[in-house]
Amino acid sequence: MSDGSIAQRLRQRIDRVRQEVNEAVDESQGAGEQLRTEVQTTIDRLDDRLDALQDRTRDELDEVLDESKETSEELRHEANEAFDDLEDSIETLRAKTTELSEGAKAEATEAIDKLQAELDDLRERIK
Repeated sequence: MSDGSIAQRLRQRIDRVRQEVNEAVDESQGAGEQLRTEVQTTIDRLDDRLDALQDRTRDELDEVLDESKETSEELRHEANEAFDDLEDSIETLRAKTTELSEGAKAEATEAIDKLQAELDDLRERIK
């Protein structure tokens, strides 16, 4: 074998290796690009799901808050009605105390005043 023939074969083998390396690099870049695309698609899908979940959660929380406000308002209204009924009862008791003896009248008036003060305190707390 001559030196030229050996050099020729080495060049051919080097060219073939270079070509295989280039093909492998191209294939790797293609796979990398495909993987990058798949990852981006997955991220986009997850981002959409997160947005939907946040919207749904926000809507549910708003609904619960609205229901809570309605319930609170209903309870406040019921409590005020009960207070009004109690105040009417206190006025009735005051009217009836006029028929009692002086000692019983004083005790009843004191008890009614105490009850009125407690009622006023409760009404103030509810506001």
